[in-house]
Amino acid sequence: MQYRNYLAAAVTLGILAACGGNDNKNGDNPAADGRPVAPAAGTPSSPSNLGSWTLPPKPDNSGDNGSGGGSGGGGKGGGNAGNGSLDADWKKSINKLRINDQEIELLAPNITRGSGGFFKGEDDSYKKIVGNNLHNALYGMVYDKQRGSYHTFFQGPSPQQVATTLPKKGEARYSGLTVHQAEGADMQEGLAEFNVNFTTKDVTGRISVPGKIDPIGLKARINNNTFSGYSDERTFTNGSFYGQNAAEMSGVYEKYSQTQAGEREFRGAFGATKRP
Repeated sequence: MQYRNYLAAAVTLGILAACGGNDNKNGDNPAADGRPVAPAAGTPSSPSNLGSWTLPPKPDNSGDNGSGGGSGGGGKGGGNAGNGSLDADWKKSINKLRINDQEIELLAPNITRGSGGFFKGEDDSYKKIVGNNLHNALYGMVYDKQRGSYHTFFQGPSPQQVATTLPKKGEARYSGLTVHQAEGADMQEGLAEFNVNFTTKDVTGRISVPGKIDPIGLKARINNNTFSGYSDERTFTNGSFYGQNAAEMSGVYEKYSQTQAGEREFRGAFGATKRP
């Protein structure tokens, strides 16, 4: 079933090109997945121009095609570029996500990609919320019922599949949606807003979710068509721009607990479009 969310002000709230992730206690196995180990605190991971990667520390699963990334706090999922499909098939390839050697379909066959809002689905193995408000990427979160793990992801076409250009200077504002999950809680929808300075290559963002009084701040630096970095509060984010003149952006974020080693305080995925 598809849910369109036209989220209003204070009441409802709803990562170059595919990918996702989670925590140790929920069955994460970074070594088995071949994912990079997190850098020391305060040292952002460096994204590659192609291929998916996970948020540090302890990334999780990888996906299949295009480029992007993800993270987990009880489970992770992602996508690997280099395995990308031919140009004509990229739309199909980003609709598949691999979690623990299992490939799942993100959008149902009858759902038009980019039609807006969220697509929600659930079966005996997985529960998912997929952001469907972008034309060039999918993002969201999948809950693995068997392992009790959450996988955040974003994935889209590689630059070789769909041309992505960024302005050389100037600023832009983006607005969109997020799927958020706090430790001990279920997935929930929220809002995402970003200010991007293409001159200085700085990205600042704000995630707003129900029940959280203060928005979650995000900060990143632009590298080619990707961005990554830590906020002052130690929230890490990485993502990608998509389309001509960086029309869209998508990514994932997470923050590790300051008191419980290996535990995530929260995680999420977002997708936003440039405002006029």
